[in-house]
Amino acid sequence: RGRRRVHVDAAAVIARLAALTKIDPLSSKRSPVIWTTSTITFFRGSPRAVKALFSQRIAAIVAATPRLNSELHYDPDNCEMAAFYDKSAKARPSFEIFCPGIVLSRDDAYATTVSRDGPALCGTSNEAAETTAPLWRVSLIPDATSPESRFALVVSANLSLLDGHGFYKPHNMLSGEARVEALSPVRKPKLPEAMLKAMEGEPSLMVACPQGFLANTSPVRSVTRSFREPRHLAFT
Repeated sequence: RGRRRVHVDAAAVIARLAALTKIDPLSSKRSPVIWTTSTITFFRGSPRAVKALFSQRIAAIVAATPRLNSELHYDPDNCEMAAFYDKSAKARPSFEIFCPGIVLSRDDAYATTVSRDGPALCGTSNEAAETTAPLWRVSLIPDATSPESRFALVVSANLSLLDGHGFYKPHNMLSGEARVEALSPVRKPKLPEAMLKAMEGEPSLMVACPQGFLANTSPVRSVTRSFREPRHLAFT
């Protein structure tokens, strides 16, 4: 994904951001090319029968953790990329239903699936910066082979907002069996004592990672090939 030139009204942006809450990404995640983590899970069942349930569940998840509503902007104070969100706002439309034009099927090969899921995913930081594009996104897409009886749930998050571990926290809350909980915004850049002991005093390179050091590695994708059981849709 190439570079995108952004033209904005600086005064208007500064005034708007002043009313929002800022989240400073880790120094290694302020690059404009940070990608998204994503999963695709195929289910048996009617997508029309579950769309309201997923919509309610996602609204509850975002209400518990408003920073999932974040958008990316360049911080007026230091010109570095940061996430901003409105604590008082209702959930933004991070849930998309049916997504016309996206063709996914459980019968397709893995390579075919990941070549078609792009429009359902959050954008890279470069694409999302200075827009209102969601940094956490859930898409419900009917299975192209059996659109009335199978569907795919595509979940994605920009890595500047949620790392691999944090990604699965709200992801797991999508299950009706899980309890919706607020995510802690506290960053833990320091290594735990047990890890330091195992390293026998060797310094970690993570404390001095340059911005964008992850840019040349591959995006993280996961496609669940087997069907999930209906009990995972048992919302309360």
